[in-house]
Amino acid sequence: APPPSPPPPAPPPSPPSPPPPPPTPPPPPAQPSEDDSSIGLIVGVAAVAVAAAVVLLCLILLCRRRMKARKLASTRVHADLSRARWSSRRGSFDQGRVRALEGEVEWDPEQPHYYFLTRLAVLDCKSTSLPHMQQLRSEQLLKRKTVDIADAYRGAGFVKKVLFVSHRWEAPGVPDSTGTQLRAIQAHLRAHPALEFVWFDYACMAQNTAGVTRSRFEQKEFELMLNAITDLYLTSHVLIIMDNTYVTRFWTLMEAWCAMMTTSESGVRAASEAEKRYTIACIHEADPEFDVPKLVRKLSKKTPGEVRRTAVHCTALRSTARRLVPLCSLRAAPLR
Repeated sequence: APPPSPPPPAPPPSPPSPPPPPPTPPPPPAQPSEDDSSIGLIVGVAAVAVAAAVVLLCLILLCRRRMKARKLASTRVHADLSRARWSSRRGSFDQGRVRALEGEVEWDPEQPHYYFLTRLAVLDCKSTSLPHMQQLRSEQLLKRKTVDIADAYRGAGFVKKVLFVSHRWEAPGVPDSTGTQLRAIQAHLRAHPALEFVWFDYACMAQNTAGVTRSRFEQKEFELMLNAITDLYLTSHVLIIMDNTYVTRFWTLMEAWCAMMTTSESGVRAASEAEKRYTIACIHEADPEFDVPKLVRKLSKKTPGEVRRTAVHCTALRSTARRLVPLCSLRAAPLR
């Protein structure tokens, strides 16, 4: 038998596999170039510059607006000041008016000042009715006078020469549309030659009507005089110009009541016949035989508290009702 064949040779061992390559590291971040840095810097600076310019523009506009407002106010004040200085040289206003315009209103509660028309200016008036204060002031027809309150309440001093006119405005901004009130005032002056000055609200206090407006100084002075006007009601000679609606108005009732009172050391009391300071002139449809006694009965014996309640019913304006505060502070003396 043939000999057995030898076994096939074993395959050579396979070489070991190479180790895996190490992981590739991430590429390093790209470094900004000098050009990119310059662009970013320029953009940032531009944004800051724009913001600063906007803020500066806003400040400039605000400053210009304030300067314009101050210039306008200054122009008005200097215009009033120039008129006052010119008037002072002409004798209608004294230097106190000029000093007041340069600062605040000079006001002494014990010696307040008011503006009056002279007797001659009223008697010589050629217009249908008395013009408003601003026109009369420009025409040099007003006189600034100081009233000593202590003398006034004693019935002495300047108030003995003053006629205070109590009347109803016939329409808003038009107190005397037909001139009837002016004729009544002129007739009263002719009958009472001792009266040298006239106080008529439309002509003696700065107005906000008929195309005119009060300046800042005039408004403050107006309020001061209005709050102290009771002193004239209670001490001057009073002409009550009465029409058929006189008793329906707050101001006219208060003025008429004050005219029917007098002051004493113990307070306010009804005036006796010898102390009577008022005259009633009826106009339009007012009836002297009926309306005059009715008004006297309505007011002549009222105490301050009673007339306050009466007058408040005649107005729905809270601001007007507050004007009664000085009136309510008056003490009532025993009536006689």
